[in-house]
Amino acid sequence: MRSGSHGEQLHTLNGAEHPYRIMVETMQQGAVTLTGDGTIVYANRSFAAMLDMPLEDVIGSTMSRFVLVEDLPYYETLVQHAQDGSSKGEVRLGARGGSVVPVYLSISSFESSAPGSLCAVVTDLTEHKRNEELIAAQALERANARRPKPRANGSRTSSKASPTRFSPSTVSGESSISTSGPHRFAGA
Repeated sequence: MRSGSHGEQLHTLNGAEHPYRIMVETMQQGAVTLTGDGTIVYANRSFAAMLDMPLEDVIGSTMSRFVLVEDLPYYETLVQHAQDGSSKGEVRLGARGGSVVPVYLSISSFESSAPGSLCAVVTDLTEHKRNEELIAAQALERANARRPKPRANGSRTSSKASPTRFSPSTVSGESSISTSGPHRFAGA
């Protein structure tokens, strides 16, 4: 809205909707729009490809249909928090053929004629998780390579003698277990 010599005038971005739609349709991440009851009223082709399903089979389904049963309570928490603004977190989706797709959901509410409408960006974490597993396996392999080899009589040999060190927490029996795992909530 601008005020000027001709009074207040409303200026819109002519044609802004078309480039936005092209961006959403061609982006690598999935994009979905949900009604208040979780029905998918819009999905892009990337989301359908994550599920290995035709787009027409995705639209009209409920999002919870694709969320693994074990992840449903967390997914429902994400949706509940998104009703107040936005939320983010990881869940697993079940694709056609039984494969599991780990995803990062970023869910936001928006004003619409349908109360409780949500939009979500869905990022496929499959490659990321594979890389994490590969790095962990390599670290374990390196740790095992440094471990002394047992002799035939059961004692261990080592080319290097290294003293054993204990931290105060391991001596006292305390541990530091992180409660933040893949299902942490970073919402509104």
